[in-house]
Amino acid sequence: VLRGLAKNNYSLGLVTSGARSLVHPIIEKLGWCRLFSVVVCGDDVRRAKPSPDIYLAAVDRSAVPGSQLIVVEDSENGVRAAVMAGLRVVGCARLGNEKELCRAGATVCIGSLNELSQVLGD
Repeated sequence: VLRGLAKNNYSLGLVTSGARSLVHPIIEKLGWCRLFSVVVCGDDVRRAKPSPDIYLAAVDRSAVPGSQLIVVEDSENGVRAAVMAGLRVVGCARLGNEKELCRAGATVCIGSLNELSQVLGD
């Protein structure tokens, strides 16, 4: 899915609560480093989700205006953080938590990343 988005000229960013020392080796092993123009990890900001800090940092580092960004989140706190940062959110309810994600502020919910292209209109 990520490679397909990149091939369709989407600019991708990774925002995760995980520590950079743990995240970077994983994305490197998966061959994803080149896919992401922005990577923001939990230890890059002072306050954790649901604080919007991590998403505000991503917006600051991105060449894409916040009004054009779409966040894909699978946790309630992540949705809340993105919404408080003023971003549109697609909830990925792969854990069966669609109602919770929508209550937290997700604009739309999908069951898996495979459904993302439908939401994006691709």
